[in-house]
Amino acid sequence: MRRSAKVVAYFDLVDACKEEGCPVCFLVAKISLRSMGNLMWEGVNDPSTRGNLVASQGFCNWHAWMILQVPHSQSGTAILHEHLVREQTEILRRLQRAHRADQPWKRLLRSLYRSFDPSAAAGRRDKKSPCPICAQVRSFEATYLSTCLEHMTDLDFQRSFTGSFGLCVPHLNMAVSVHPDHPNLPALLDQHITKMEALRGELQEFIRKHDYRYRREPMGDEGTAWRRSIELLAGRGGVFGPDRPLAVLEASQAHQPEEGGAEGAEPPVTEIQEERERLQFENEKLRRRINEITKLWSDESSRAASLHFQVYELSKDKQVLEFNLAGARGENQGWETTVSRLRDEIAALQAEIRRLKEGPGETEDSPVTGESSLNTGT
Repeated sequence: MRRSAKVVAYFDLVDACKEEGCPVCFLVAKISLRSMGNLMWEGVNDPSTRGNLVASQGFCNWHAWMILQVPHSQSGTAILHEHLVREQTEILRRLQRAHRADQPWKRLLRSLYRSFDPSAAAGRRDKKSPCPICAQVRSFEATYLSTCLEHMTDLDFQRSFTGSFGLCVPHLNMAVSVHPDHPNLPALLDQHITKMEALRGELQEFIRKHDYRYRREPMGDEGTAWRRSIELLAGRGGVFGPDRPLAVLEASQAHQPEEGGAEGAEPPVTEIQEERERLQFENEKLRRRINEITKLWSDESSRAASLHFQVYELSKDKQVLEFNLAGARGENQGWETTVSRLRDEIAALQAEIRRLKEGPGETEDSPVTGESSLNTGT
């Protein structure tokens, strides 16, 4: 069964909370790269795609350089840009013809070309269409923000979001402006007040440790606080480029409250559809939870198996040591027997030496005197 956009957005956000930086910025960059890859593989020969690119005068700076991250995109880039370069060349030719020598018939020619407005097409980018990738991403961006607010009181999501970087200020301001009356907005603000106070403390500690009096103190997590503060205040690099304000404005207008039956609003969802989406959502949450528990169980089983193997190896080492010890004890007993025999032999030799020293004329009653005489003679 195909998952609904809300279910996909929820679990995308949960996974993005594990990444570094603003989770919505991370998802915007990820979807941008995926959309660019799809365009390069599937949209290079699509007339509507080329028409949108002509209207936007190509991609914005961020998405144009993102092409380098798309594998095997050289051919698609050449096809699209050949068309864009041809269009831009024709614009310059019309501009050149409209600005030639100031002759009466040329004035008439310029007046005829006034409807074309070549100067606006060639130099002014404020009235062009938004970058097509930015336009495609903006709906995902708004969905992620509304999903974040909707599940801010959900315990599982709150656990993931609390351990994340949180939203950057541009995305936080967007959530406040698009959903100013959302009941979960205070919970979202409370989370970010806590995160910003913690970051401010790290910045103060970073500043203090750069004072010459405290420069010898080791730097901890506050060493990266200055870099994290950039993303907090401005968003991820490239996500809010020159075309982004257009996308933000359109996203805000597209997600106004549905009260009043605005023209073009989505049809109401039936109770059966709502129940199906709710059950699908709960089923997906349970499935992911089961996967987490299964992974933990698998890790614990692997750890237990590793411990059992270590115990087995230690038991083998113990047996080897006991065998060596038994051998050492046997060798020790053999050496004790040898030492005892050698002691007996040494005692017998010493007795023989004393007998020889005493000589044949001496009696056994004066061994000491005989030995003294022998020592004196020598």
